[in-house]
Amino acid sequence: MKGMVVYYSKTGSTGVVAERLAEKLGFAVEGLEDKKPRPSAAPVLSGILNLTVALRDPLPDIKNADLIVLVTPIWAWHPTPQMSTFVKKVGISGKKVFLVGVGAGVPPIKRPCQDLQGGSVRRVEK
Repeated sequence: MKGMVVYYSKTGSTGVVAERLAEKLGFAVEGLEDKKPRPSAAPVLSGILNLTVALRDPLPDIKNADLIVLVTPIWAWHPTPQMSTFVKKVGISGKKVFLVGVGAGVPPIKRPCQDLQGGSVRRVEK
């Protein structure tokens, strides 16, 4: 099975999770980057409003991946705008996708994650 891990990490901690996960699975790993720096208050507001943002090109090419693992911090109970933008731009319809949310708490993120692409979401905790 060919797979890919795609992640966004503002501070680097989510990147560490994504890199280790990709290594364990034997998958390629690609990070998303903002086109320009964002103010520190912007992430929370952007997450709440489900805004899209400008990402640096090229975006990860997922067309040949059978399985995609999306790794994102959780901001204001939502996936980051960067991850939402990526999903909207490349489309994940018809792909097998796992979403890994990285955060300090266990907020009610099921609904916002389903809204990313209309799939079903099951919560797994460790």
